[in-house]
Parts: sequence; structure tokens; C-alpha cells
Amino acid sequence: MIDKLRTELEQHIGFKLDSFKHCRKLELLLRDKNIYVSDSSLARIFSIGQRKTQPRLTTLNELCGFLGYPSFEQFTIHQEKVNEEMMAYSHMLLEMKAELFSGTRVKALQLFIEIRRKFKHLSGLLAQEFALHIFNTPLTPYEMDFMIDKGIAHVDFIGFFVYEDDPQGYYESFLTRMAPLSQELNIFATLYKERKRLLRENSTQHLPIPMVPIEQSTHLFSRALEIEVLDAAIRQPTDFFDFFQERLCSIIQLLKNHPPYDKLIVLGRLFRAAYYTKIHTLIRLDEETKAFITHLINSEGIELEFMAPLYAVCKNESSIPLSLDFYHKNHWRNAQIESEMILSDVLGLTDVHHKLKSGLYK
Repeated sequence: MIDKLRTELEQHIGFKLDSFKHCRKLELLLRDKNIYVSDSSLARIFSIGQRKTQPRLTTLNELCGFLGYPSFEQFTIHQEKVNEEMMAYSHMLLEMKAELFSGTRVKALQLFIEIRRKFKHLSGLLAQEFALHIFNTPLTPYEMDFMIDKGIAHVDFIGFFVYEDDPQGYYESFLTRMAPLSQELNIFATLYKERKRLLRENSTQHLPIPMVPIEQSTHLFSRALEIEVLDAAIRQPTDFFDFFQERLCSIIQLLKNHPPYDKLIVLGRLFRAAYYTKIHTLIRLDEETKAFITHLINSEGIELEFMAPLYAVCKNESSIPLSLDFYHKNHWRNAQIESEMILSDVLGLTDVHHKLKSGLYK
């Protein structure tokens, strides 16, 4: 249980307890909360160097109090409940994957819905993996009706259940059926289909774009922004570059007080539109924007879907440190093919780019 306490402390304070220096840093943080545990005691508790001792219960109580638990006993009870929950989640997850593997998708759908409702905080990325299984083949009418009847649209659909590549159009068909179920879904479906239409047709036809404030939904706001730029490139080509630069400036100002992940989502989609409108190598980045992007690149939670467009725009900026580490660390797979298409293009892999593009936008 000491190892679990150490892990939770490290998550809480944001650094590893792996040196005497870091123990001293924690000692000062504790002192700010009127908790007095010396750095040497912390080093002994967490077996740093050759120091190891059995901690006193009063010391453990104080450390748990720092984390918000009434006592070390209550911390232990909480950890046991977490372990039980993880065991139950793992059982259902393995059942669901077995059903997917064996082709009994309705049973898998049922388990997926139950998992998302029971274990929302554990299953954040599960929907992406599930979508890759479901939307690479057409849904049967029975499966579609089952998803609608059982309320899958209300299980964090917008935030998690997104399959961006959709090379066969199965996900788009699903959205068409689901859109009437809620206003948010209707907006999402409209934005999703309009983006695909603009990329496929390069049409001058102008459809109304539902604009959603960023405070309401960062995901919907960023989608509308991407479509706005794609649409502007078609309707006002002569002054499009100036339009984009002005939009970029206003977006940077808008995002200043937002968390890093929101910034990544919005800039990622904005720069993806820049790539598709062929101005990604022309964009002028002032020093403030360069610093803004550099901070994003070095932040946690980098996702391929948004980093690939940032890479495409910033590749020619020698003052911005870039690497392809994000490509190999990615775990958010909903735009894997599209992101690899962008990367292969900016890396000069012409044949790879054409093959991926022809598969996506037939």
C-alpha cells in the first residue's frame, strides 16, 4: 500500500519521488499545508538510496491527509475499492472484446453501453477502439436499431465515439440515422458531413455552418472553424491567405486562457484546414504564436490527429523544435489514416501519400 501512496502523491504533486532533492521539494509543499514530515523521513518511507524504514502510522495519516483522505486506513479502503472496480471493468472489457472477435456485435454493443455507463472514468479511450471494429464494416439494420433503441447516442458520443477516417462511409451513414436524437448530435452530424463534402467535392455550394461557442464545446467549435476555413478557400480565393492569417491571430488570442488540450484541438483543426487549402507552407507565425505552439508540442497528451497538422505547418520553421516522437507515441486512433496521409506528404513520400489519399477520398 506504500507504493500506491507514493504513486498517488506523485500524481498529486506532479513530480517523481525518486531523489532526496524531490523529497525536499515535497517537504516544503507539506509545510505550506502545516504538515511537518522531513525530507529524510520521506526518503526512508519511499526507500530512496539505502534508506528504508517502517513508517509510523501518524506520518502515513498526515501524508494521506495531504491527499484529502481522513486517514491511512481510509486511503487503504479506497484503494481496495479501486482494485475491485478495476477487476469488474477488466472482466466486462474482456467479454466485450471476445464478442467483437467472434462476430457477435450486438452482444458487444450491449456490453460497450454498459461499460461506458458503469465505468465512464476508466473507459475514455475504449470508444475509439470499439469504433474501429464497428465502422470498418456496414451496420445491419438490426444493429443500427439496437444502437438507437439502447441509447448509445447518449453515452459520451460527441467526446469519445468519433471515427474520423471513415474510408467506406459507414460511420457517416450511422450519423445520418442518429442525428435526429438530439440537437448536439444533429450539429455534430452536420459538421462531420459538411467537412467530408468540402474535401471530396471542392464545391462552391455554400451550406450554413452551425457555429458553437468554444465554452459550449471545444470539439464542435474546432470542427466549425475547420469547415469555415475550407469554405472560405473556395468562396474567396483571392484574399483567402489574409483571411487565414487574421483568423489565426484571433484564435491565438481566444485560446490564451484555455487548457493545453483545448489549444491543441483548435489549432490542430485550424492547421489541418491550412494543409488542405495548400497554404500550410506559407503561413507566417509571429514570435508569440511560435512560443504558443512550442509549448503545445512539449505538453502532455499529444494526439496524432492534431499534431500531424501542427507538424505540417511548423516543419519549415527552424526555430520550432520538432520531432516525430508524437507519431510513435500516439494512442488516439480515430484519424490515423488521415494523419499519416498528411505526414507522408510533408515528408516527401509521394507514393505513400497518393495511396492513402485515394483510399480516404474516393
